[in-house]
Amino acid sequence: MSTGVNLDLNNRLVPGDGKLIQMAEHFDQFIMAHELANPSVWRDRLPKGVYELFNGTSQKTNIFRGTLGPQQGLSEWTSIEPSRKPSGNDPGSDYCSYNPQTYTWGIETVTFSGLRTSWRSPVFCVNDLKFVDQAKTQLGLIIKAGSRVVDDVKEVFNREQYVKAAVDAGKAIVFVDGGIDYIDNSAVRFSYDPFLKDANGDTYLTFASNLLPKISALNWSLLDSIRVYLADEAPDAAIGSDSGMPVYGLMIDLMDFEKMVYKDAELREDFRYARPQQLITGFNMGFKVYRGFALMHDPRQMRFKIKSDNGTSVTATRVVPRRATKAGTVGYIPETNPDYISAELAIGIIFMNDVIQVLVPPSVNNMGSGMVFGPAPGYNGEWTWINEYDREYNPLKEVGYFFARFEYFVKPLIYSNIATVFLYRRCPQVLSSGCLVEAGSDTDGSDVGLAVNAAEADVDTTNNTITLTLVSKLTGGLGDAITLTDDVGGSASGNIADASAAPTYTFVFSSLSGLTESTASAIAADLTAAGSSKVSVA
Repeated sequence: MSTGVNLDLNNRLVPGDGKLIQMAEHFDQFIMAHELANPSVWRDRLPKGVYELFNGTSQKTNIFRGTLGPQQGLSEWTSIEPSRKPSGNDPGSDYCSYNPQTYTWGIETVTFSGLRTSWRSPVFCVNDLKFVDQAKTQLGLIIKAGSRVVDDVKEVFNREQYVKAAVDAGKAIVFVDGGIDYIDNSAVRFSYDPFLKDANGDTYLTFASNLLPKISALNWSLLDSIRVYLADEAPDAAIGSDSGMPVYGLMIDLMDFEKMVYKDAELREDFRYARPQQLITGFNMGFKVYRGFALMHDPRQMRFKIKSDNGTSVTATRVVPRRATKAGTVGYIPETNPDYISAELAIGIIFMNDVIQVLVPPSVNNMGSGMVFGPAPGYNGEWTWINEYDREYNPLKEVGYFFARFEYFVKPLIYSNIATVFLYRRCPQVLSSGCLVEAGSDTDGSDVGLAVNAAEADVDTTNNTITLTLVSKLTGGLGDAITLTDDVGGSASGNIADASAAPTYTFVFSSLSGLTESTASAIAADLTAAGSSKVSVA
């Protein structure tokens, strides 16, 4: 009986088909060369392992969560005295009897499953390369570009999974006063799901509206509290030790850290005498250690900008570090995204040992009984030259593409329940300075008028945001409360959503109903430089 599957030789892939199979084998060489020259904590420091096959697409792991010993008082202790028999009101004493305390322990069972993705190069014909100038060089660039994709796949996957572990554990903190309450209070946490995107294809996070005006730039108040908590809760999760004190990784943009240091004279002097460089076990790079943290620069840290505030929760959308919008001779040219540099919200990560482990399924090339399979995806993906036969378009199998697939299982480890990240405010503003004779301030804390008329495109009635260029900079920054008054006298209260280009600001409102008009064009018409429109910092 026919199965409907054509088993003719011309419809099968055989080992000798691909003219570019040897080239595909060179991907790992490009990957290794790049990673040796550009070490990354996210690629190199997270533990990796092999996923056990033939046990389903999900597995359970039992995590030992420890025990509690005595913590207060000495009521369970008794005096040491010789044995004596009871007599009258004396209950006696038996030196050979004991009343031991019983200790117990906690075990958490966690189920984890796998994830997969795939990438490929553009489709091309090997014959076309025969007569192309510098064909070998161009083919090498195709492979080099693929190796960069592998690099990004691993780094982004590991970073996103680490942050997800912290969110799932209830340790995703908004950097505000009282932020240490995150241990028991979900109201000072943010929510983030790396698998969700908005209509524009961007990931996003949310947090309570009342936290927006309170978000702080980096300071040691909350960082010290986090370190003290972790040193007691998980000293073994430390990535190093300094004078007996556990050291944890502080993964941020180090320029943000330096700005915190430079604006505090005492902190700046103290930092000068910090231990200059310390090697962290398992990662052959030196890190400056200060107050229990190894300072780690994350050049691709997660950054966000305010999108909307509905009065209950604020939504902030992702700002990616690179963009490809400039047309080149072929395709679009990747370049640094200036919006990433000026983004005012970022996630800092406390890097620890034994949070998650990335497991990769091993190869199963032969199941016996003549069942032979191709290679399984490895940690670097398994790059293959694909050139399926097609009677019309690919009769000689000379047209194809490089293809790679990735399969990872993320196993929670013993300290996955205390993985910690925090959302903080960055200070990316570029400030002008003059000679001593020009001393003064260009900020205004009173009512500030408009420098140019608002345009309809400046008013977003969907997300309740308005972008305005003022005659001077405001004394407030990201999150600070403001009141906008239009030419007719209508007003709306909101917050500064973006001050990175001051004196051009974006303001976010829970409602625009207080303004005189309701449509974007009409609202813009009432916001003019010649009129009485103004912005006041509360």
